[in-house]
Amino acid sequence: MELKLGTYAVDTYKDIPVPYVIFKIIYADDGSIVNTQYMFVNQAYCHTAGMRREELIGKYFLDVYGEGARRWLDCCQAAVTTGKTIHETIYSPEVQQWMNFVVQPLAEPGYVSFIFMNISEEHAREMHVQRERVTNEAIVRIAKILNDGEGYESAMNHALQEISRFIHPDRIYLLETDGITVSNTFEWCAEGIQSEIETLQNLDYEEYISGWEVLLRDSPGVIMEDIEVLRNMGDMVDYENLKRQGIKSLMAFPFYRQGRIAGYLGIDNFEVTDQFNTAELLETLSFFLGPGLLITISFMNWSISGTVMD
Repeated sequence: MELKLGTYAVDTYKDIPVPYVIFKIIYADDGSIVNTQYMFVNQAYCHTAGMRREELIGKYFLDVYGEGARRWLDCCQAAVTTGKTIHETIYSPEVQQWMNFVVQPLAEPGYVSFIFMNISEEHAREMHVQRERVTNEAIVRIAKILNDGEGYESAMNHALQEISRFIHPDRIYLLETDGITVSNTFEWCAEGIQSEIETLQNLDYEEYISGWEVLLRDSPGVIMEDIEVLRNMGDMVDYENLKRQGIKSLMAFPFYRQGRIAGYLGIDNFEVTDQFNTAELLETLSFFLGPGLLITISFMNWSISGTVMD
């Protein structure tokens, strides 16, 4: 049916402001949905898909996007089976966007329609707020441990263990240096990971980790998602030492004394997560986990102290 507004005939291709598509359902003999066929797409859908209408109409969905896109058929199946409108939010690798979508069966049996909303920006803002909250919570928890009156060594070990509740690397450790030698003074290891603290004592600073300072020229911390960067830099001593320990990735932030590097708070084989800002957490903690800095923790008076979980 043609829709008119006065003398204007609504252009369903151009005038629907969000991506909209109608599919014909392709059934298997057992009634399951094995594919869908494009019957209608609007301009907004074509723009999101990065394809022209002529490239889609009449084509089968899995022929366009491949077998990896079968989860969209599950959404069709749910809508058809229940006869209800299905609302979902999902990351679509096909268009590399977070999508809020609605799918519902049409009045004509054998057809479904989808409406999509790109919510990537909103999702990014929500994730940023969540990351900041969890990061702050971790910082406050650890500051509380350091301010609870435990002995120095006990507090440091307790703090590293608490860090492991938020970050899940193989190792968390503190390296201390006088600029001549470097030693691993505190260490936490995940279950099944061999301790290295005894093997990392009184090493030659220049030979072992002076190359890290090169990476600090462009970043507040040493972030190596792949230790191959050391081999590319020609730092074979550090590369071979890390490789011996089974380290594939590393992140470490320095702490300073009188303007000179006094050591690093580091993690090995870390996981990238959307739940919190790992680099920001380590950078902040390196400031007051460094030896001689514990007395500076008036941090618990920070305004977010009320966010600590029981």
